[in-house]
Amino acid sequence: MNKDITTAFLAFAILDIMSDIAILNSILTPSQEEDDTDKHPLIGRRYIVNDNSYARDKETGLEVSGLHGKEYIIVSDPYVAEVEPFFRGGEPHSHLFVDVFSTDSARKYRVLFQERSVVKED
Repeated sequence: MNKDITTAFLAFAILDIMSDIAILNSILTPSQEEDDTDKHPLIGRRYIVNDNSYARDKETGLEVSGLHGKEYIIVSDPYVAEVEPFFRGGEPHSHLFVDVFSTDSARKYRVLFQERSVVKED
């Protein structure tokens, strides 16, 4: 019985890892015509979110929290977007954002871009 559970768990873990790799390959594989890392040096780099402010799920558009301190993969160049203020009556303002991909949830998020959050290459 324990052997069957262990085998099932191992098979599930392998399938989960394989699906993560397939998702990453479909997102991060550069085209044959150009190398994205030459034109977009941040795409594919690791990024640790240091601020949950204005973070949104890219698919649903809903605000998200709990991204702080976790590692993601950058999937867009930084861009400017206008956001509503936290407090009513304030003026909308612009911030610099980047889209990131979570290998845990297989979701994309818009997060504030901070250069210090880009993981330095070894």
